Amino acid sequence: MAMIASAGGAQAQLTQSTFDSGSEGWLLVDRFPFDSFDVVSMREPTFVDSGGNPGGYVLGSDGPGDWYWRAPASFLGNQSAAYGGILSFDLFSNRAQTPAALHYSVILNGDGVTTYAFFTSLESTDWTHFNIRLQEGTLQNGVQWMNADTSLPATAADMTTVLGSLSFLDIAGEFGEGFDIGGLDNVQMVPEPSTWAMLGIGTGLLVLLARRERIQRHGSGPVAS
Repeated sequence: MAMIASAGGAQAQLTQSTFDSGSEGWLLVDRFPFDSFDVVSMREPTFVDSGGNPGGYVLGSDGPGDWYWRAPASFLGNQSAAYGGILSFDLFSNRAQTPAALHYSVILNGDGVTTYAFFTSLESTDWTHFNIRLQEGTLQNGVQWMNADTSLPATAADMTTVLGSLSFLDIAGEFGEGFDIGGLDNVQMVPEPSTWAMLGIGTGLLVLLARRERIQRHGSGPVAS
């Protein structure tokens, strides 16, 4: 899991993809029948080195069925620290300003549990930024995580189970009827602030212990960097 801290007290990310030099392991997955969870194919997106928000981005287009962006391994596994935090990303689509074709805008799966969130449309064909909180309850703009098996709102247990062993994270590229072309940029998992504070304390203790061990091993003189 990539752990990235920003200087000056800015937000810290558990993991991120900015696509400045490549597609960073992201894939396109196609689901069929339409508006379902059944994946029928996987393929590579196109990396574009300019025109992102800013810099590079990845470009995708329609395949057989509904298409999604699938996150690489750096976003998967134990992401418990993301509970209560934010999944953020930038999207554009040539099918913006039309009703979303899918009920599943973002899909999370882990440890046998699948949750999904739905947002109704993109308001512009330009880049649109999304912040989706990774917890149960009604979130901003009426977005709510749902349990795919029960069709009921996801519970805290659902969300912590999924994030504790995340096996896939998919973001919709399909927006409306017709041929879709879309882009993805700046995907981040940002932990809830108190969780990041605890992670920072833990990291600080590890640094202090490592420094102490080096001093004991090399004597009390200056420690080489």
